[in-house]
Amino acid sequence: MTNPNCPHCGAAFTGLICDYCGALAGMTSTPAEQRRALEELHKLIANSPREKQVLLIKNGYLPDETASLIDAGIKCVSLMDDDEVKADRTDAAARRLDAVVIKLRLRPPDSEITRALQLFQERLEKNNKAKFWYGFMGFAVFGILALAIIFLVWFIFRR
Repeated sequence: MTNPNCPHCGAAFTGLICDYCGALAGMTSTPAEQRRALEELHKLIANSPREKQVLLIKNGYLPDETASLIDAGIKCVSLMDDDEVKADRTDAAARRLDAVVIKLRLRPPDSEITRALQLFQERLEKNNKAKFWYGFMGFAVFGILALAIIFLVWFIFRR
């Protein structure tokens, strides 16, 4: 008997989720199977080195069932680090959270979805503001250095 291979990347897998890319490699027709696949992905992310976590977050399985989708969003929120706004893992988690928000918006609204959307939107806005300030501060430091160099050159060559 041969080991099954992932239809997305060709790597071997053991459960519902590909151990290499995080894509769905098995079948999930019931909410329980979707939850199991999501739990496999979350365990795989937690037990992987940081570089592989980024790959798994980017390509990882997103369920269709509402409760599992909200759990996927909560996991994304926990992976977003305010101290590492420009880090690959935080960026990948923000993109995945954005995909969760889009999928939730396609559902008929109810109180659970509304609360989750509010939490996820607030977290995405906080991440976007932090990215803006990170970029702004970098630009400000560059601008101050450029002005200091111009002043220094002017001071030296003014005679």
